[in-house]
Amino acid sequence: MIHVDRSTVPAPPMLIERWPEERERAARLAAEGRNPSRFDFSMFNRRQVRDALSQLFHSKCAYCEARVGVTSKPDVEHYRPKGNITNEFGDTDQGYWWLAGEWDNLLLACQTCNRRFRESGKGNFFPIAGERAEPYTTGADLAAEEPLLLDPTVDQPDDHLVFLDDGSVVSDTERGRTTIQIIGLNREALQHARREAIDQARRDLASGRGVTEAMAPNAEYSAAVRHVIGPLLDRSLLPDAVGALPDESTKDQIREAYTSHVVEQQEFTARAAVEQKLAMENRPSSGSAPPVEADDLKRFVGNDWLVERVELTNVKSIPSITLELTGPVPDDVAADTTPMAPWTVLIGENATGKSTVLDSTVLALVGQEYAEDLVANGHVNPADFVRRGEDEGVVSVKLGESVRKVKFTKGSDRLEFENSVEAQNFVLAYGATRLLARDRELRYGKTWARVDNLFSSFQPLAPPELLLRELRDNKPDAFEHTRELWSETICPVPGSELDFDGDELVVHEHGLTVPVRLLSDGYQTALALVTDTLQVVFNVFDSPESARGLVVIDEVGSHLHPTWKMRVVEQLRTLMPRMQFLATTHDPLCLRGLKTGEIALMQRHEDGYSFGQFDMPSPERMRVDQLLTSRFFGLATTIDPALDAEFSEYYQLLAMTTAQVEELGKTDRLAELRDRLSGEGMLGHTRRDQLIYEAIDQFLAAEKALERTPDGDAADRPDRQAVYAHIGKLWNYEAVREGLADS
Repeated sequence: MIHVDRSTVPAPPMLIERWPEERERAARLAAEGRNPSRFDFSMFNRRQVRDALSQLFHSKCAYCEARVGVTSKPDVEHYRPKGNITNEFGDTDQGYWWLAGEWDNLLLACQTCNRRFRESGKGNFFPIAGERAEPYTTGADLAAEEPLLLDPTVDQPDDHLVFLDDGSVVSDTERGRTTIQIIGLNREALQHARREAIDQARRDLASGRGVTEAMAPNAEYSAAVRHVIGPLLDRSLLPDAVGALPDESTKDQIREAYTSHVVEQQEFTARAAVEQKLAMENRPSSGSAPPVEADDLKRFVGNDWLVERVELTNVKSIPSITLELTGPVPDDVAADTTPMAPWTVLIGENATGKSTVLDSTVLALVGQEYAEDLVANGHVNPADFVRRGEDEGVVSVKLGESVRKVKFTKGSDRLEFENSVEAQNFVLAYGATRLLARDRELRYGKTWARVDNLFSSFQPLAPPELLLRELRDNKPDAFEHTRELWSETICPVPGSELDFDGDELVVHEHGLTVPVRLLSDGYQTALALVTDTLQVVFNVFDSPESARGLVVIDEVGSHLHPTWKMRVVEQLRTLMPRMQFLATTHDPLCLRGLKTGEIALMQRHEDGYSFGQFDMPSPERMRVDQLLTSRFFGLATTIDPALDAEFSEYYQLLAMTTAQVEELGKTDRLAELRDRLSGEGMLGHTRRDQLIYEAIDQFLAAEKALERTPDGDAADRPDRQAVYAHIGKLWNYEAVREGLADS
């Protein structure tokens, strides 16, 4: 997939002239209470429209870049479906009928990408992270939906997709992964075709021929060729490398550079996403978990429940790393004090391996039987866990005195457990995408473990009704306890109570009774995460307070309002105080409730990865803006980037003399910046504030100017004491002046 500039081809005149009339007829159906998505739209499928789309997309599928229209007629694809929208679980919503003939909503697609075939093909899928747009919403307002599918005419696919030399495509973003999964961009025939295009470009490059045509927008699979072949080219030789190359010596240099890169296997190490390749053909698992005898569950209530250490060697992008997890409160604490299990939250930029640590830890803990189920269901591909250029990867997890170790072998679809293959630990794991279940009887995982959602974004959480109904009917005391926990510990709405109206799960709130299914997705997702966890907890333990084991959550704050994010750690710690948590987050609000030593900063270094776990400051009394600009997240400023750029320009001009500013013709610009920043309140509101800010800004500007000239004379450095004295005079002078004015 490549970016396509839609403005290069105008909308067909026929579409402009006749589509509004067709849309109006559909709108009349909507006004009559009928479903306009069922209207027989036809304007989008006229030959004039097809020809314009073929020109725009170079007669290639907008998604997979395969040539279309050779042996069969291409499809006119609606990015937002005109018919009913279908989700992974068979439910449907009314489609975007009012966009059926909008030029900006039309793409050219091959039938394989556009139509649903078994496990892949877009069909009527259109997942979003936000709220579904209201009818008649158009243009930029549609972006509020936060689509999870890439639109090649709006998005930059290179920001989300990385093509490998075997013809596969991977991603380290949610939108990229969703697009790959739904469209089926890793289907076997397509991978083979991309690999052929890459190999041909390699042969052309090695023989000294140019690769311009293979990388051109009208070439099939040009994105894959650009990603794999592009980095092989010495940038100084690039103009020649993509041309006719008449110079024989230049050809030799390119051949040498190419051979060197291949030998060192550095085809595309510049993109971290390559090293986070995931199993893209995920399929949700369903069906009831097999029963486990009571005696078999006893092993999950043992003394070695604490995960003390995680070690990874040659796993995905990580060459070697050891993560020490914080220990629990000592056993000699007061008898009336609930022992609190440790949390470890991994933070750091994207592509530093946070999710790799989570995935690897869980695979080592669930045991061979469950791990093989994950492989069989397509959720895990063991070969993807081996670091590129290595033959095997190893994960080792220390549980008390025992060690769980699993090995991944290059090219193999098997996991090798070196110690006991039987699981010894209660474990739950959830990925960043936690979908709501529409199948109200859905179950998955094992009686003592549930981790599928971590590896498959399409594996929904078990519906809250399932657990609560079973507790109501079979364990009424546990049901009442769960209701109390939700109302008093988790739910941020005071007085909110869960109950059943018949078999319908409802919430009593502010004197109203509302079915849970009608509440916001954020509310339902938070409730589903809690009940999904408790459903397994009650299989093994008498209560959440006594539960021991490990809960893993990728992006712990997903779907939550800021109010919930600030309390989520405290809430979960209160709900299950003896349960150990390993989580990730990019949100500073989710650090609330964590203690010193419970945050591990993952950073990318040339020699591998390191953790700042033991010397990180405590987040407990830091403001959100302080967290963002601290070592936790490392932002230089929380000011709007555009405003920060104006500040930088203002300081640069302020550091100059009046003559220098005039010589550059920047006098008006300096005045404009001063007025604009003053209008934003950034230079003070009162005259006294403005004078003081101006003195401070002149000092900062001079200091910044000296920083840009390291050879400058130290005598030129501004005198802080002189600045302080000057500010004091200004403050006292303006105070007296304001007092006289008031009198």
